[in-house]
Amino acid sequence: MSSDLFAEVPSWEERASEMRKNNTTLRVMAVLAYRLEFENVNRTDTSQISDYFRRVQWPLPQNLSSIANHLASRGSITRLGIEDGRKQWALTKKGYQAFKAVIAQATPQEA
Repeated sequence: MSSDLFAEVPSWEERASEMRKNNTTLRVMAVLAYRLEFENVNRTDTSQISDYFRRVQWPLPQNLSSIANHLASRGSITRLGIEDGRKQWALTKKGYQAFKAVIAQATPQEA
């Protein structure tokens, strides 16, 4: 996959800092999209998501697992199983397309 979602800015941290502070579900999807596009990995656990939140200085949600389950119920991400005692999540095609559409339409303050 190409890295066209994040191509307009020099770094992941800069693009992430533009995202609206109150949209945690979009931020979780941003982490998964980033890992897919830049790291070619479509498998992420909640501790890895937390690490990305810290990296871009987003406030860590109180219950990241609940947000992941909510996104899974919407079909945006899917649970791949458990590895080393942690649930593994992947961005679905539906979730990737939805995230791509939001990013394409949003101005930096709206994303």
